[in-house]
This record gives sequence, C-alpha cells and structure tokens, in this order.
Amino acid sequence: MQGETGAPGASGKIARGAPGVAGPRGAAGEQGETGQTGAQGASSPGYAGAQGAPGPAGAQGTTGQTGGQGAPLVGPAGPAGNRGPAGAQGATGETGAKGSTTPGVAGSPGAAGPAGAQGSKGETGPEGRVGVLPCWTSYRDFWFANNSAELHEAEMNKVSDIAAYMKNTPSVEVGIDASLDPQNHNGSDQDLSNQRVKAIRDALVKAGVPADKIKDGAFGDPKLRRDRRVEVLIASVK
Repeated sequence: MQGETGAPGASGKIARGAPGVAGPRGAAGEQGETGQTGAQGASSPGYAGAQGAPGPAGAQGTTGQTGGQGAPLVGPAGPAGNRGPAGAQGATGETGAKGSTTPGVAGSPGAAGPAGAQGSKGETGPEGRVGVLPCWTSYRDFWFANNSAELHEAEMNKVSDIAAYMKNTPSVEVGIDASLDPQNHNGSDQDLSNQRVKAIRDALVKAGVPADKIKDGAFGDPKLRRDRRVEVLIASVK
C-alpha cells in the first residue's frame, strides 16, 4: 500500500534586508558670511530606513511516512491424500458396553503466511508559502532638486535595485507615494510631485518592472513626508 502524503512545509520567514549603499556626497559650496544665531527650530523625526527584503521560501516538506506492512498471504490447503484400499471384513464381534463420550482435542494452529510486500514511499509534502508583506513597507527613497522632476544619475542604482528585486520576487508589487508634506506645500507642488512619480514609474518600466505591478497614491507614513522626496514601497500582491 502507498504511504500517506507528507504534511506541508512551514511558511517562510521574513528577514530584514541589508541597508542600501549611501549615495555619493556632493561638493561643498563656498562658505557664506556668518549670520546671526537664529532661534532653535522644532525637531522633526527622521524617516525610517528601507525595509529588508522578504524572507526566503519555506523549506521543502518532510517525506511521507512509510506505508504499513501488507496483510499476510495464506497459502492454499494441500490436496487430500488417496484413499487406501478397503480391508477384508473381520468377524462380527460381540456388542461391547456403551462407552462415554470424550470431546476431541483441537489441532495446533497452522504456520503464518509470508509477510506482504512493503508499501511504496509516501509523496513529498508541498513546499511552504513564500513570506507575505501584508501592508505597504518602505523600500527606497528618491530625492529631487528644487523645482525639478529629473532623476539624478546617482538615483538610477535604486531603480536597478527595485527591478532586480521584483524579478526575483514576483509575489510583490510596487507603490510610489506621491503625497506632499502637509506642513509645507502650495497648490502647484502637486503637479511637480506627479511629474516626479511619472519619472520614477517610466524608469522602472524601462528597467523591466511590469507596469501593472506599479501603483501610485498615498501609501507611506504622513509623518515622514518631506519636500523633494518620493518614497517607493512594496507589498505582497493581494
């Protein structure tokens, strides 16, 4: 008999990826005249680092248990022996006294049949599920010059990172956060932000990211929004 199918493997874990490489430092400008000391400004929280890549796929399921031993096979009974010739009839004896009845003794049990063939090996259990990112998670930040929607050459390595990750992890999609800093923007800033989102989208598509896996909207933490910054996030495909 075939063994039972092994149990499914455990789900893969999510491991934090290594931090991205820091971009090159720009040249320092000429020092201006020393101004008067201004009043101390309010502190602002720094933005969160990039989220690590999801954990590797779960380990392969364990092998199924060996099937149980087959039922014993009992051989057929042998043929009856030939009947011997009839003896000559003896003289009629005197009628004896009636004897008492005695029950016969049971015969010994027959030998056990040979063992059945061993069952076939059980099937391997299914591989565990890929780790899941249930919500939008920050992955990369893109910074632009003032009043510009052009991607810096130094930012293109981030495009390559995202494209390579998407190729190796088809179960996720990309979200580009076009939101503005609610504390510091005017009406014309949204158009500029939309142009920056389009520049990132076009670069990702050109690098090989499927267009249907790129979304734009308000995905990130509002407290981390800054002028000139566009955040790219990832999440598992729903």
